[in-house]
Formats: sequence, structure tokens, C-alpha cells
Amino acid sequence: MHMKLKLFPVVFICVLISFLSCEKEPKKGEYKGTFQGGFVADSGSVTYTTTHYFEVTRSTKDELRLKEKESQVTSILKKHEKDSISGMIGFGSIYSPVESGSIAFNTVSIRGKYDKGSISGKFSTSFTDGNKDYLSEGDFMISAY
Repeated sequence: MHMKLKLFPVVFICVLISFLSCEKEPKKGEYKGTFQGGFVADSGSVTYTTTHYFEVTRSTKDELRLKEKESQVTSILKKHEKDSISGMIGFGSIYSPVESGSIAFNTVSIRGKYDKGSISGKFSTSFTDGNKDYLSEGDFMISAY
């Protein structure tokens, strides 16, 4: 009987820690992503904001699977210590971030943080316009809606 009383607090604490750590995981469901960035072209600096819709299809201790809704491309992002995340997000089809231009991207490299309702941080990509590639960086926020 005495041993059971000592074991109860240890089990309770382990269950509580497990429950609280699960609360940090992004939940399966629909997400809206906003990417705000810029780059320098021959004509000068260009800034843009583009929006994409995603679905979190799986979230484990080590990875998060993010499916872009229009192209149905699934990206696997790697989770790290202290709720940080990194990887490549693929878009399948190429999107133009500027309405009138032919400049486009189809993947972005991300690094950031996650919690139960969002993923945010910095992204980088390269744009192709004709024969030229332009490096671009910016901020992103992918939130449940």
C-alpha cells in the first residue's frame, strides 16, 4: 500500500506533462498561410503578400505533414527542440506573387516555431523571371481557421 502512494504522484506528473506537451502540437485541420516577402529585381525592390490554404494531415513528435490545398502537394516539416520547425513547403503549381508579373515560385524553405494553432517564422525562396533567378526572403504565418 505504501508503494502505491509513492507511485501515484510520479504517474500523475508524467500524465500531466504528456497532456501539456500534446497541447503544443498543431491540430489536424484547415489552415490559412500568409507569406510576406520581397526581393530586388533589375527594376528595383519588389514586395509581395500571397495567401495559400493548407491542411495539417498529421502531427507527431518529430514531424508535421502539411498539404497545400490547390495542388494537393504534401510537405513533411521536421520538428526540433523548443517547438521549432524547418523544411520545404511545396506548392506543385507555380504561383505568381505579383499580379502583373511572370515572377513565380513553387517551393519555400521555412524555419520557425509552432504551437497548437499556428506555424510562423521566416521563409526563403528563389523567383524565376525569364532567365534570371532572384532570391527572396520574408515572414510567414500559417494559422488554423
